[in-house]
Amino acid sequence: MNALTLSNLSFFALMITSASLTIKQPAAALKFSTADQYAIRKIIEDETTAYFNRDSTRLISFYIDEDVTQSVWNSPDGSYGMYKGLKSMRKNFHDAFIKYPDIQPQPNIERTDWFFKPFSDEWAWVNFIQKTAGRDGKQFTNYETRVVKKVNNSWKLVVMYSLGDHGVKSK
Repeated sequence: MNALTLSNLSFFALMITSASLTIKQPAAALKFSTADQYAIRKIIEDETTAYFNRDSTRLISFYIDEDVTQSVWNSPDGSYGMYKGLKSMRKNFHDAFIKYPDIQPQPNIERTDWFFKPFSDEWAWVNFIQKTAGRDGKQFTNYETRVVKKVNNSWKLVVMYSLGDHGVKSK
């Protein structure tokens, strides 16, 4: 196993253990309200807008700092980027947006196949498929995952995983 796989396994084990310690009602009884689903979708949309606008302060404002806070994505060359902790994530986005300051045109984003899985009244797992078109018309598909936490009655991002095809069609 490579380090990323071991890191993911460690994270998932931690999340399941953490969630099992905080569940206040049977897992089958936990459901998301329409308002919660809308609020979670909205912070994901707003985080994406902040990213394309190169606004690291706003982007980081959607996250909270927890032991498992991280941002992970794969790159076209087969490598991946990973930043653990809010401080590390803030520095990464700040530095990247200074290096690449041009505001990106916001593509038409289609998100489908939403999956919401509450771990407790405060913690949840969210997956979706995100499709976008690049400036050259190339189609991109990402499998996106977020772990969110409700703080002061508002949902915040804790973990962001983005696995993309980078416009390469599989056979």
